[in-house]
Amino acid sequence: PGADSAATAADDSGILVLATETTIQGGAYQRALARRRPSVPVYGRSCPLWVTLAEQGRQSTELTHTVLRDSLRGFLNGGPQTVLLGCTHFPVFQAALAEVLSPGVRIVDSAGTTAAAVAAALQTSNLLASTRAAAQTGAAPPAVSYFATDGAARFKKVGGYFMGDVISTVELIDI
Repeated sequence: PGADSAATAADDSGILVLATETTIQGGAYQRALARRRPSVPVYGRSCPLWVTLAEQGRQSTELTHTVLRDSLRGFLNGGPQTVLLGCTHFPVFQAALAEVLSPGVRIVDSAGTTAAAVAAALQTSNLLASTRAAAQTGAAPPAVSYFATDGAARFKKVGGYFMGDVISTVELIDI
């Protein structure tokens, strides 16, 4: 869904994919974008420090702005007008990126577009839980459960940054 949204939003200036080193090296976004828009240049840039900044809750500090600018060197002036955030950690930087990038650059959040696609699929299959429906019928709101494969305590802390709320319970699972 992120690649679809970026391909739709992009003009001929290209698309810059920002992700972890492994994601960039894997090339899945680059291949998906090339299939959808073969004539549009696609660039990949790994941003390894961004994960650490996101997990420390440092979305908009002077240090963060410096790291963002450094990571985007070569793309800040006259670069692609569409940026695809290809890591689930990176949407927390949208406001800071909007300040660092040139005006008019479109930022596509792959996590948000994927969540919207999942919600649409659940809705189509009549599987989408609704807190509004629960409130109207007097039923308890849908329960939210969190599962982690490692570091449950860390997940509680870091997950709170991304969810915008306190996570009280995380179940450790082995898959």
